[in-house]
Amino acid sequence: MTNVPQNITTNYDATNAAITVSWVYPVSNNIDYTIQYRPVGTTNWQTSTSTSASNSVNLTGLSSCTAYEVAVQANCLSSNTSSNTATTSVYVPLTTATPTGLTATPSASTGDIELNWSGTATGVTYIVEYREVGASTWQSATTTTTNYSLPELEGCSEYEVQVFAACDANGTGATPYSNIASFSTGKTIVKVKALLQGTYDVGGLMRNDLVQENLVDLAQPYNTSPWNYTGTESVTSLPTNAVDWVIVEIQDASNQYVTSTAAILLQDGSIVDYNGTVSDGVELCGLAANTPYYIVVRHRNHLDVMSANTVTLPNSTSYDFTTAVNQASTIGTTVNQLVDVGGFFALRAGDLDGDGFILVGDFNDVYQVESSIVNQYVKGDVNMDSNVTVADFNIYQPVVSISAVSAVRY
Repeated sequence: MTNVPQNITTNYDATNAAITVSWVYPVSNNIDYTIQYRPVGTTNWQTSTSTSASNSVNLTGLSSCTAYEVAVQANCLSSNTSSNTATTSVYVPLTTATPTGLTATPSASTGDIELNWSGTATGVTYIVEYREVGASTWQSATTTTTNYSLPELEGCSEYEVQVFAACDANGTGATPYSNIASFSTGKTIVKVKALLQGTYDVGGLMRNDLVQENLVDLAQPYNTSPWNYTGTESVTSLPTNAVDWVIVEIQDASNQYVTSTAAILLQDGSIVDYNGTVSDGVELCGLAANTPYYIVVRHRNHLDVMSANTVTLPNSTSYDFTTAVNQASTIGTTVNQLVDVGGFFALRAGDLDGDGFILVGDFNDVYQVESSIVNQYVKGDVNMDSNVTVADFNIYQPVVSISAVSAVRY
């Protein structure tokens, strides 16, 4: 026999994790074939024999991410002779499944972003791709485990991340991408509760007439004097249990301003992120982890309050202004900053211009100007029922001359 098997082809069958080797030979009778294969660069052949008239064989048990060379030899059974051997090569791609269940969680101790996912193979390379939301280019990192820590990312930014498995760091034989996970960097969760006297109802709950009547602004309302807050917080709709917008401000231990955010006050006094990212607190940038700060809550027609003591942030338990009158600082004043509303304590209503003083100017510049306005979202509406009436004056008048502590005045 002098003929050689011709037209050798190899195809990878991902379903059966096998290589199908096919060939053509001019003689079909009284023939079998010896198929040998080995990883490229090794010396020992493995052997498979085919007696199939279809001139093909399936090779199984191969290692993924490996190049093989395959040799086919025809054997004449009647004369016990063999043809020359024809060879080819084939690459076995990655046979593992796509990574699943990708999560991204900020580490409370290091500030790194801890990534975790599920993978079904060992000895593969996972390629992690991440970018700031809105960016066009992905950055990448590699690991051989199903977890990875992303350190030193730009603070107070939104990121997205995805993972795929491959045979090497160049992405050879890559699987499809995992799900995309999103995360924020450099943000500290602050938990705080407060009630408003003007809209307090019973049982530790506030009315939310303004929200029910769709009168509350969908964008934060503190972009005017005296707050001059430049945040762009806005929503397409407010939670059904929302009451109003507030500002949560953080001051350091020396009462120096650090950062602030506009947030949503709920009927039970909880203050939450406007975008729903955190269900029981707000995220704030620029805070050092495990550091004591003062927490300030500001409202557009109530007297602003500051925590009586510094609070180590992030705090797992809400700082609750509603539980006792001494939860609010009285530094520099002899007047309690919270008012008892029947077993609960609330911010005092009446600071209509928000400057930290309840004075005649609140009457002249706000209440009198807005008197008799109905069905609107205005500061003169002290009891927050959407109308400016004598009922609002009756809440304001008894507390004239009361001021907030100096650390929160404008």
